[in-house]
Amino acid sequence: MNSVKNIRFFLLWAVLCIAANLFFTVSLPYEGDQGCWADWIRQLMDGGFGAFRGNYPPVYVLWLWVVGKIYVLTGLVVERSSLLKFLCLVPVYFAHLGLLQIVWTWLAPRKIGALEKHLILGFSAFNPALIAVGPIWGQVDLIPLFFAVGSLSLLLSPKRAVWSVPLFVLAILTKFQMIAFLPVFGGLWIRRAGIAWKGVFLSIPLLFAVLFPFFLTGSLKTLFLNAYVTSASMYPYSSYNAANLWMFLQGNVQLDTIPLFGFSGRGIGRFITPNYVGKLLFILFSIGAFIKSLRIRNPRYAFKWAAWTGFAFFVLLPEMHERYIVCAIPPSLLWLSRSKPKSCPWILLLSLFAAGNITMLNGFRGDDLWTPFSLIICVTFFAACLLWAFPKLSNAIMLLLKRIPAWKILPYFLLVFSVSVILMFKVSALRPVFAELDSDSVLLYDLPLVSQQQGFKNPNIGRSVDNNALTAGGQIYGNGIGSHAPSKLVYRLPADADSLRFGYGVDDEAKPGEVIFSIRLDDNVVWTSGVVHGGVAPSFAKIPLHGAKVISLETDTHGPDSYDHADWLLPVVTRSK
Repeated sequence: MNSVKNIRFFLLWAVLCIAANLFFTVSLPYEGDQGCWADWIRQLMDGGFGAFRGNYPPVYVLWLWVVGKIYVLTGLVVERSSLLKFLCLVPVYFAHLGLLQIVWTWLAPRKIGALEKHLILGFSAFNPALIAVGPIWGQVDLIPLFFAVGSLSLLLSPKRAVWSVPLFVLAILTKFQMIAFLPVFGGLWIRRAGIAWKGVFLSIPLLFAVLFPFFLTGSLKTLFLNAYVTSASMYPYSSYNAANLWMFLQGNVQLDTIPLFGFSGRGIGRFITPNYVGKLLFILFSIGAFIKSLRIRNPRYAFKWAAWTGFAFFVLLPEMHERYIVCAIPPSLLWLSRSKPKSCPWILLLSLFAAGNITMLNGFRGDDLWTPFSLIICVTFFAACLLWAFPKLSNAIMLLLKRIPAWKILPYFLLVFSVSVILMFKVSALRPVFAELDSDSVLLYDLPLVSQQQGFKNPNIGRSVDNNALTAGGQIYGNGIGSHAPSKLVYRLPADADSLRFGYGVDDEAKPGEVIFSIRLDDNVVWTSGVVHGGVAPSFAKIPLHGAKVISLETDTHGPDSYDHADWLLPVVTRSK
C-alpha cells in the first residue's frame, strides 16, 4: 500500500474523530468540575496569574488564561455553560487528534489488511473511555496523556529521541499523575541516553516559558504547593469512586489510614494501611516495569508495559479517582497498533473497564443528544438514498475526494476551522437578551412583592434557581425569575396596569424537567401553559391586566419534581397611556 493511501486512512478517521468529539461535547458536563474551571478563569481574569489559587499544574492554567481572554474579548460573563465546556475542551480535541496520528504512524508500516487498519484507527478515534472522560465529562486528562505517550513514542524513534525529555516534562507540568509512566520512560531513556541526553538541556527553556508568568507574579511557590503537594492529600480516601483494589477491600470513600485485615493501628499495624501497602505494591510493580524496559527493543512491548503501568497506577494506589483508569488507554492504543491478535482482548477490556468506571459517575442522558443524533441519522439516510438513486453522483464525489491533498496536517486545519465556527455561533447565541422597556413599562419583579412560596430553594432574580445565568433553549436571558416548581410569586400591580408580556420555559441546567406554568389575577386563573418540557426553546405570551390588583406567577410539577427548574423570562408590565 503506497503512502498516499496510508495517509488517507488517517485523514478519514481523523475527520470522524473530530466529529465524534464535537458531537459528544453537546452532552451535559460534570457540574463540579465546570464550577472549578469557571472559578479559576475568574481568578485569572480578575488578578492574573498572581491571583490564581487553584490546585492544577501550570500548563493547563495557561490555557484557562487564554479562555479568560476570550471571555473578555466577547464581553460574555463566565458561567457554567456549553461555551465554557467547549472552550475548556479545545486542547482535548487536538490531543485526541494527535494521539490518533501517533497510532497511525506506528500502524502504517505494518503489513496487515485494510480492514484491520480501519478497525484499529476506528477504535482509537471512537474509543469509549476517551469519549467518556473528555467530550462527555468535560475533563482534560487526555492532554497530559498525549504528551506522555508522545514522549515514549519519540524514545523509540532514534532520530527524534532528543525531544522525549521536553515532552515528558510537559506531561508532568500538565498533570502530576503522569509520573505513573516514569518507570517505563526511565528504562527506555537509559537505553537511548546516548541520543536523548541532549533533551535535558532542551527542557530548561521549556520550563522557563511555562513557569515564568507565575514567577513574575510571585505565585510560583503557591502554584507548586497547591498542584503538587497539598493536592495529593485533598481526598485522603482508600478509593474515591475508583473500582480498584481498595474499593474491593474497604469500599468507597474510606480513609486510607484505616488499618487492614483487623490490625489495631498500633505498632506495625500503623503501616498496614492502604496508604502504605498500596504505595509499596505500586513501587514493586514499577521496579519490575523499569527492569523490563531496560531490555525492551520492540515498541510493542514498550507500549504494553506502559499500558499495564497505567493500569497498576489505578488498581494498586489509594486515593484514586474513577477517571485515573484512563491513564492506561492511550498507551494501550499504541500497543494495539503494534500488537498481535492475541493481545486485542486485553486492550479491549482496558477500554471497557475505563469507560464503565467513568460512566458510572457521569454518564450522558439521552435527551442531551437526541436532536443532534437525529440529525445525523436523517442526513445519512437521505444522503444514501440520493447516492443510490444517482450512481454517477457517487462516482463524482469519490473522484472529488481523491483530489483532496493527502496532507497529514489537513485535519488540524479542519479542527481549527470547526472550533472557530462553533465559537462564533456559541458567542452569538450566548449574548444575553434583555427586555425592551420604555417610559410606560416596568419589569414585573420591580413591583412590590406580596409573598413568595417555593418547594425547593428560593427564587432568584436574574438567575436560575441554581444561581446560574437564566438559560433556556440555549439562549441566555438577562431579565427574569428563576424558580423551582411548585412555586407561587405574588406581586402588587399598579392601578394603571394594562398588560403583561413574558416568556416561560425549563432552564437548560435541568433539561429533563416538566413544568406547568400558570398566572392568576386576584383569585382567578387567567392563563396556563400546559406541560412544558426541558431542552426546548422557551415560549412567549401576553395577557391583559385591566383592573387586577395582584398577579400570581405559579408553577406546578408534572410527575417527579427533581429537575423542575422553571424560568419566567423578560416579564414586562405595560401601563395604560
